[in-house]
Amino acid sequence: MLMLHQKIDHIATLSAAKALVDSFGLGNVERGGFLIVEGTEADIINPALFQTDKVADHLGDLSGVQNPFDRGLVNHVPKIRNKHLGKLCYLNHMMSGKRLVVLSGAGMSAESGLKTFREMGGLWESHDVTEVATPEAWRRNPGLVMRFYNERRKALLEASPNPGHTRLAELERFFDVRIVTQNVDDLHERAGSTHVMHLHGELRKARSSADPSLVYDIDGWELKMGDLCARGSQLRPHIVWFGEPVPNIQDGIREAEKADVFVVIGTSMQVYPAASLIYYVPDHVPVFVIDPNEVNLHEDHRIQVIKMKAGDGIAELARRLGVDLG
Repeated sequence: MLMLHQKIDHIATLSAAKALVDSFGLGNVERGGFLIVEGTEADIINPALFQTDKVADHLGDLSGVQNPFDRGLVNHVPKIRNKHLGKLCYLNHMMSGKRLVVLSGAGMSAESGLKTFREMGGLWESHDVTEVATPEAWRRNPGLVMRFYNERRKALLEASPNPGHTRLAELERFFDVRIVTQNVDDLHERAGSTHVMHLHGELRKARSSADPSLVYDIDGWELKMGDLCARGSQLRPHIVWFGEPVPNIQDGIREAEKADVFVVIGTSMQVYPAASLIYYVPDHVPVFVIDPNEVNLHEDHRIQVIKMKAGDGIAELARRLGVDLG
């Protein structure tokens, strides 16, 4: 729990500020209110209290004030002046420009109609999915593997981003949003997200079976046997199969280490090494988990669970972070 002697800029989110105030029995924090901290005192003051002619003459509309001290607010509101050196923070802008790192999983895309392996019952045309998603499967029956991913790609081209994808993209108006996804689809990008890292590859790309650095976009949904890279080797799906190393995991760890807010959406946290990213999040950083299902996580006072599907859950996340997606 955050303590009152800590500086207010260590309170990263609206929900963290609320937890701080609730712990001292001082009522609720309203979005858009001001939190004043001095010594062992905390007060919540609503901007409506400031909308007097005297204050308005000096400040105008408070809705755009990022640092009220810069505009002399302390000189015009007696209650604040009496707090002497108390520090004031406008909660709507506390997280402006902060890095919001998102780890997204299959549940994120399920709302767009893309079936997860779990929803497929682990089977595809009576084949265990591990029979079509391993290097051994590729060596044993590349045509079968190719057909499996062609069908997944065709389904992707017929799918559209869901409200969860679009709301994450909208959060870029308020935060430096970095998405680290376990998904191989491109729905985050099509929704407008600009910083997306794929841990497990990309379905709409192919790569050389001889040189992993040779990666190509796939035009349409079909990749065929006989489609070759520049070096003359067969192209394979640009997917990290079971049993293969995850090339981008170190970059994902670095993103987790830099997070000001960390969000987990639509993943059971059972697939490693992706599930380990949460352990690299700094101790003071709040963590939100958005999933309608039970998620097995270690006990951590920082973790707030939003038991909703992605679209509604991200709207609730935005509310807790003090921003309005409209």
